[in-house]
Amino acid sequence: MVLMIAIGTGVFLGFHIEWKSLEQNADAFLRETKYADYRLYSESGFTEDDLRSVRGIAGVDAASRFLSIPAAVKGTSSSVALQVTENAAVSSPLVMSGAAYDENGDGIWLSDRFADENGIRLGDTLTLTYLGLEISGPVVGLIKSGENMICVADENQLMPDFARFGFAYVSPQKLAGVLGTVYYPQFHLLSGLEKTVLEDRLRAATGTTLLVTAKEEHIAYAGMQSEAEEGKTMGAVLPVLFLGIAVLTMVTTMHRIAANEKVQIGTLKALGFRDRRILLHYASYGLAIGLAGSALGVALGCLIASFIIGPSGMMSTYLDLPAWKLVMPGFCIPVVLASLAFLTLISYLSVKRMLRGTAADALRPYTPKAVRKSAVESLPLWSRLSFGTRWNIRDILRHKSRSAMTLLGVFGCMLLLVGGLGMRDTMERFLSMLDRDISHYRTKLLLTESAMLPGGVGVLYILITALAREYELSLAIGWRTCIVSIALTLGVSLLVSRMVARKNKKIDMVEALKDAA
Repeated sequence: MVLMIAIGTGVFLGFHIEWKSLEQNADAFLRETKYADYRLYSESGFTEDDLRSVRGIAGVDAASRFLSIPAAVKGTSSSVALQVTENAAVSSPLVMSGAAYDENGDGIWLSDRFADENGIRLGDTLTLTYLGLEISGPVVGLIKSGENMICVADENQLMPDFARFGFAYVSPQKLAGVLGTVYYPQFHLLSGLEKTVLEDRLRAATGTTLLVTAKEEHIAYAGMQSEAEEGKTMGAVLPVLFLGIAVLTMVTTMHRIAANEKVQIGTLKALGFRDRRILLHYASYGLAIGLAGSALGVALGCLIASFIIGPSGMMSTYLDLPAWKLVMPGFCIPVVLASLAFLTLISYLSVKRMLRGTAADALRPYTPKAVRKSAVESLPLWSRLSFGTRWNIRDILRHKSRSAMTLLGVFGCMLLLVGGLGMRDTMERFLSMLDRDISHYRTKLLLTESAMLPGGVGVLYILITALAREYELSLAIGWRTCIVSIALTLGVSLLVSRMVARKNKKIDMVEALKDAA
């Protein structure tokens, strides 16, 4: 019982700590790096006059021209997203080690994970190439960036690969010294305005219609929110099943304990112990089990969450965050306390029924409830069934609640098996379809940077929308999943039945009849 409560509580806390920690850590990181609320795009680029016009809009707290271009690392097969922000108060990098970001500096601020994967250290000279030009300088800082919290080269890259792709920041002055001038196709804004209101004010201030995207549409923020929503969904389904199975097991266990100790309960009552004291004694049993299981469950939940949320956890392969702190949602503590109260109530009610009547009634051994002849026994097929089969059917009909709990427990375990293995089958089929049916190329060649501009974004959006209509992600459950799930369920059921049968063979029939009398 303690183990079941610990698993149920641990899974419940683990899933909810995961999504809450992800939200808290990511939000703190995005606030620290001044992650932009809105992004503006223009094919012709933004001038300083445009910058002054945008900054003068009521409700815009800060604005900065921004540039992100693909640059290759000379002498390697790696590349980076080379980024420039004119105003460190918007979309700025977070320096993990080295010098602070300087808008007039001559160095390069490089992703710390990219540097670690490629053996680059502070002080090393790095040369980046763009359009045949070389941008060279010392690595003066190792950074993280909210803009690159999910660091992928493009929409076709599902997972970050810092050994091959990273990001870097340089100052506007350094890039202008190499290119001669800097072309800024983006504006990054900090603003609490609604998107429609901001668009109207931008149109009035600039006299043109601009493409405006909110942070919810940016890959970093949208990807983080998607992971958090997935965690909430999983936390609302799987833990409920585990806790439900644990509660059902507790109900069955306490019923058996109360039935087996009915004579002892009657003896205590005959000796003068009050019903209240007897009830408190057995209720404390359920409370003790709940406390022990909950304590182990809290430790297990934190352990599960640390495997997912942590510097070396599964989520760190997707999100690049500076801090991984575990945070428990506020509603988890009331839920755990409610489960403790419910377990105590189960123990209380299981014994209270035994105390009804006089001490003589309580001293009588437990007698199973008499069952009438059921409709199943009236069927012509009933007489053809073996004795063991009829015995099992009568036991099921006699103990309806216990049979329902067993059925629900098997159903929940089967659901977990099919759901977990089916999720793997679904993703394998999706990835196979993506590589085989959608992406027919082996190498992607970027001829110009126009794909980074609104026109290219619009075309890409149309293509992706069309592909989404043609290639829908559908549920896939392979035959191996069905076989493994059924085999495990039947195997465990047969094993338990075998263990019970062997135990029953050791019962002496004469002694059992004496005890029953």
